[in-house]
Amino acid sequence: MFFHKQTVPKDRITDPAEQLRYLNTTRSNIRLEILVHEGTFGRVYKGVFKRGDTYEEVLVKTVSEAASAMQAALLVAEGLRLCGLIHANVLAPIAACAEEARKPLLVYCCVSHSSNLKRFLTSCRLGHQAAPATRELVDLGAQVACGLAYLHVQRLVHADIAARNCIVDEKLRLKVADNGLSRDLFPDDYHCLGDNENRPVKWMAPESLLQNQYTTASDVWSLGITLWELATLGASPLAELDAADVGAFLNGGYRPSQPHNCPDEL
Repeated sequence: MFFHKQTVPKDRITDPAEQLRYLNTTRSNIRLEILVHEGTFGRVYKGVFKRGDTYEEVLVKTVSEAASAMQAALLVAEGLRLCGLIHANVLAPIAACAEEARKPLLVYCCVSHSSNLKRFLTSCRLGHQAAPATRELVDLGAQVACGLAYLHVQRLVHADIAARNCIVDEKLRLKVADNGLSRDLFPDDYHCLGDNENRPVKWMAPESLLQNQYTTASDVWSLGITLWELATLGASPLAELDAADVGAFLNGGYRPSQPHNCPDEL
C-alpha cells in the first residue's frame, strides 16, 4: 500500500556547482504569487513556473532583504542536497535561479493545496480543520518512512527529519523536504547548546547530541519523534525538558511519553 518503486538516478550529479547549472533557470520563468510562510529572513511562496510551453504550480523558497549572504548560500546548499532524486515521497528541487546571489530562488513541484505538515497538524489540533483518522496518521508515518528509506538507499543522511520538513496535500500524500529555512520558519524547534549553532535538539538521537554522530540510525530516531508528532497532532516533543538537559536525560533512558489518544499497538 505504501511502497513505491525505488528510482535510482543513474548518473546523479553530486557536485553543488554542477547541480546549480543543471537546475538553472532564468528569473523570468518564476512568478511568485502567494506568500505562505515567512520568518525573519526566509520566505515560502506559492507560485507558477514556466517550463518550456507549460506552466506549473510550484512552491518557491527564497530569502528576504534581511538575509545575510551566508543565509542565502545555506538555503541553496540545503536544497541542492536532494537534487536529482525521484520518489513519490521526496520533494526535490526542479529548478533554481541564482542570478542574484543574495536572493536565490529554489523551485519545487506541488499541488495547489499542499501545506507544511507541522502547520497542518497544529491546525487540526486547534480544531481549525478536521483531524485525520488514526489509520490516516499511520499512513502519513509510513510515507515519511518510505521517503527516508529512499534517501538512505541514495546514501543520504537527512539529519533533520521532522513534521516541519514534510509537506502534505489535501489527499494526504506526503513528501519529505530539505530543511532549508526551517531554523528561521520554526525557531522554537531549534536550540543552541553553547556552540553558536541552532540544532533540532528534541528530535535528535543521543549519539547526535552527545557525540555529534549523524547516521541512518539517527535519522530513524528522528522518524520516531516525527511519528510522535503525528500521534499528538503536532505537539512539541519533550516539552517538559529544558533543551540543555535532553542529551543527559535520553542517555539515562528517558523517552517521550505515549500520547493520550495513541493506541497501544501504535
